[in-house]
Amino acid sequence: MRRSELWTIIGVVASLIGIITFLTGKQSLQEFIANSPSSEQFERTIRQSAPVSERAGSNSRSFTPMPPRRAVTDPKEAVLHTTAGIIKLRLLSECSPEHVLRFAALAGDGFYDAVQFRRVVPGVLVEANYRPDNPSSSSYQHPELSNCQFRRGVVGMSTSGNPLRESWHFFITTGDAPYLNGLYSPLAEVQEGMEVVDNIAQAVGTGRWPWILSVDVR
Repeated sequence: MRRSELWTIIGVVASLIGIITFLTGKQSLQEFIANSPSSEQFERTIRQSAPVSERAGSNSRSFTPMPPRRAVTDPKEAVLHTTAGIIKLRLLSECSPEHVLRFAALAGDGFYDAVQFRRVVPGVLVEANYRPDNPSSSSYQHPELSNCQFRRGVVGMSTSGNPLRESWHFFITTGDAPYLNGLYSPLAEVQEGMEVVDNIAQAVGTGRWPWILSVDVR
């Protein structure tokens, strides 16, 4: 066996060990991010982001997901704790009941912790669409289309290039978007913190990526 082939095999084995270590919980998300290709981007975000909210318990920025939260069987509202501030949502069970339940379950498992806002359409929406561990896309769901309107401050579920499959990504409209009506599932509407959403959209537009610290559903 040639030396180059040997080093290739060693590299593959080391990568597999790293992945298994992360999945079995022996490596924190912070350590995973530090060793990932996106670590420099995350460090830049850390320097440019606002202080963490009081929900995090301190001013130290940690990527370690919060422990699993209590399951909510009839979710009414959600609170997004982000590095840019707090956003309070009213969940729209009357529009998309299945998506609301799935969002509550994912949030309860800490799935949205450390998810970044990385896409913006100025004057239209900002999207939370990136996790550093690149989760599986197996959590697709059919859209729940209704007569609910996409006004400013409405949260919708994103598709993944297929209008019949919506992923875990979500977006928040920063302006009235009637052309989205009947195309995406409305998940929630902002009750408080729309100025935080606007700040997030502005930050993403200038190359900064605020992220979600935790989501409380109740």
